[in-house]
Amino acid sequence: MKASKSFAFLFALPLLVATLTARGDDKPRRNFRADLRGSNEVPLTLSGGHGSLQLTVSDDDLSVHFVLTWQGLDPTVQILASHIHIGQPNVNGGVTVFFCGGGGRPACDQGGSGTAEGDFTDADVIGLPSQQLKANNLAQVLQAIRAGETYANLHTMTSPGGEIRGQIKGGKGDD
Repeated sequence: MKASKSFAFLFALPLLVATLTARGDDKPRRNFRADLRGSNEVPLTLSGGHGSLQLTVSDDDLSVHFVLTWQGLDPTVQILASHIHIGQPNVNGGVTVFFCGGGGRPACDQGGSGTAEGDFTDADVIGLPSQQLKANNLAQVLQAIRAGETYANLHTMTSPGGEIRGQIKGGKGDD
């Protein structure tokens, strides 16, 4: 009798684990990251600069906290802006949310390295009619972020089209 109960438990254990795991998969991702490099730009740059972006979506999907850091850029070159674009890897897309240097955000830190930190909401989303993104629609931006269809980049006077770039991906154990 004990053997049959043990066998039944061992048989049921994988089903229990699968059920618990499936419940976790239904939760939308909340944490995202990007590794910004010149080689990710389109066209690529030979910049020695690099950066990282961390995004944390609020539990109610109404705001996103961002921390963008960069270093290794030429300290004599002006940093113009940094933002999120809607676009898949190796394709340029439109700007929708600013981190610094536009969209009502403070100017970007200068001197080759810096940080931009803050939050964005519906009010910060710039519409892109040609990409069918409505203004003030954070839900659409989050859908694109979760689908891997967004990237972050940083523009400088030397590389006004973008000096460093990184595709936004799931992060912090949420991949």
